[in-house]
Amino acid sequence: MDEPREVSQTMKVCHAAKAGEGLEKEALKRERAFEEKVGRDKRKGADRVEERAEAANGKGPVADD
Repeated sequence: MDEPREVSQTMKVCHAAKAGEGLEKEALKRERAFEEKVGRDKRKGADRVEERAEAANGKGPVADD
C-alpha cells in the first residue's frame, strides 16, 4: 500500500489560487447575469449598502427622527 504523499506548501498555494480563480469567474458570471436582468450596473460601495437595505426590508434604510 502506498504511503500518503506529502504536498509542498507551494503546491497548496497553487491549488488555492486555482480555486480562487474559479470562484472569481463564477462571481463575475453571476454579476453579469444580474446586471443584464435589472438593466443596469451592479452598485458598489456605499450605494450597495443602501441597495441591500432596500432588498432586506422593502423600504430602504430608516432615517432617525
